[in-house]
Amino acid sequence: MSSQYQAANVKAPCDKGNVANDFNVKLYDCDLTHKATAVPHKFTGKYVRIFVAGGDLHYAFSESSSAEVDRAVAGSDAGAFDKVGDIIKDGTYDHVRVPGVKDESVTLYFVREATADNTTARMRLASD
Repeated sequence: MSSQYQAANVKAPCDKGNVANDFNVKLYDCDLTHKATAVPHKFTGKYVRIFVAGGDLHYAFSESSSAEVDRAVAGSDAGAFDKVGDIIKDGTYDHVRVPGVKDESVTLYFVREATADNTTARMRLASD
């Protein structure tokens, strides 16, 4: 898919098709300990924009509610991978595709840990 096609199809916050005031944006709290929160099923398999404010955010998606990312994991020559997620720096955003799930009975979790208390992550559904 070309970047021009993707940019032309990025959705703005809108409650069309939802209950009033549900603009397809979730605001998550983040702090110095790990959290895992269920992602709305309508976000799975779709592109989202995640904007972070207050601290850097280490994150991943998992089907396990006990999954953790750990910002303190040290790198190694072989490449550490256990509990290592991606990072979004404070005051910036990233567009990512949330992994799909096989059916609505599967719950996907937004797993995260921040470098500062009172950090927020704003996840906006950005595609159909």
